[in-house]
Amino acid sequence: MSMHDRIIGLEVEYNLAHQPAPDQVRHSAPATSSLAAETVWQELVPGARSPFWPTGCKLYCDQGHLEWASQECRGPREALAADKAGERLLAQIAAATERRLGGRIVVAKNNLDPQGNTFGCHENYSLERRGRLLADDGESWEYLVRRLVPFLVSRLVMCGSGCWAPGGRPGFDLSQRAARISQVVTNSTISGRSIVNSRDEAHADRRRFRRLHLILGDANIAEIAGYLKLGTTSLVLEMIEEAYLGEGPEPADPVAALHAFSADARLRTKVPLAGGGQADAIDLQSHYLSAARGFFGGAHADGETLRILDLWEEVLAKLREDPAQLFGKLDWVTKRAVLQSVADSQGFDDTDPRLAELDLDYHGVRRNGNLLSVLESGGVFERLLDDSEIERAASEPPPFSRARVRAAAMAHGWTAVDWTEIRSDGTTLMLNDPFDWCPVRVLAQLGLGTAELSSWLATGLAADRPAIRIQALQALAGDGTERTAALALQALRDGDPEVRAAAAAALAPATSGPSREALEGALADPHFLVRLRAGEALAAGHAAF
Repeated sequence: MSMHDRIIGLEVEYNLAHQPAPDQVRHSAPATSSLAAETVWQELVPGARSPFWPTGCKLYCDQGHLEWASQECRGPREALAADKAGERLLAQIAAATERRLGGRIVVAKNNLDPQGNTFGCHENYSLERRGRLLADDGESWEYLVRRLVPFLVSRLVMCGSGCWAPGGRPGFDLSQRAARISQVVTNSTISGRSIVNSRDEAHADRRRFRRLHLILGDANIAEIAGYLKLGTTSLVLEMIEEAYLGEGPEPADPVAALHAFSADARLRTKVPLAGGGQADAIDLQSHYLSAARGFFGGAHADGETLRILDLWEEVLAKLREDPAQLFGKLDWVTKRAVLQSVADSQGFDDTDPRLAELDLDYHGVRRNGNLLSVLESGGVFERLLDDSEIERAASEPPPFSRARVRAAAMAHGWTAVDWTEIRSDGTTLMLNDPFDWCPVRVLAQLGLGTAELSSWLATGLAADRPAIRIQALQALAGDGTERTAALALQALRDGDPEVRAAAAAALAPATSGPSREALEGALADPHFLVRLRAGEALAAGHAAF
């Protein structure tokens, strides 16, 4: 089977620092971030009335740093493209701020600076409240936590960004963030940070959705590492939602396991398990990979699901055999090799401050002659995304989430009040479904005419994923115009039977000659659901006469 659609969002706290010109006084990091935010709304998006960017993402100052929150993305690859687009946006903001302030603005996408300050990279995953699993009771939440935590404490072997000489001591940690995690579950993101955050702010219809908020992860530079973080977590969450995962290996002390795994770049550390025995991080990840192969494997899995499974398997095998094979794929492997090479060639010891500066330079997203730009121009990193995907994510909202509606609203003069609310001249409209990119009534109130609305829905009918084509057809249902009927008639020839069934339903009541003729042909469709919906549409048409 294929991975279900899931809304994914990222929140990245960027580290901005001012390096003054010789005749200048250095601005503090909070002052630099504040000026950067001011520059955004005065120069880059003048006249904006909310912290939302025209593409639907959000940008604001929080706790003395500049924070970027992605749009609602539909799946891991789209979220990864948004993450990379966020890097470009922050580089653009830094350059504009530098012109106002003078000196040089350094902006890093990392989680720990040489002074010990920590910066978050928070992940958000939509979960559906259905049945007992995500009902508001302790047993359901405990099931989710117990099945998820062993995966989370061990995934840093794939998606940690690495930290040279953490805390000024010799050595190398796989994760910058792990040492800042001290609890298994809390609702705080500032003190007592946890593996699983229990904050339940859905930013959607709370009766249908829950937003899982994870704050233990690192900010990634390598595309493969970032994709594995988002993709494997999505697969594990789906297995949990379906109550597929039974008893498995659980570290006796998850926080201690997280710290121990992070501190061992040789990947040999085994931690005690609650049920007895020991396991290392690769053992735990292999357990989840095996379960995912059983759950998602088979001929019906789509390309993205198979790509994540294959990458997961490849990376775990190479980590076990020789992590150096993953140079250019995983951040911690790449950074460790580069910094070790510099240390060896220059005779630096582990605690030399110049290595800490290079560690930070690895995350410098301005790419203006720094270490990251040298590595990228040298083709060190294996690419997953095309440049066109990143450029599109930087200039347009995701096409099939409510971010597209929010962006359209702002383009029509509305104010995005928050993730779920838009407002104009005393009128408030709610966007409570993060998946709903085609709320026809809302779009009409924004001022979209019939032709523009039809073009909007046509993009959904051309989408690769059947679920999106079905959404477009459901939005067409009952419209009755010739233009929308033509779209539904075309979808009756779709290769997916559920899409054809949705097309038949969208044509009800079938009163026009072309619609009736097409539906009568659909009565011979090999799939029962298509025949059923075609018969219902024809019956509704007869009743209308």
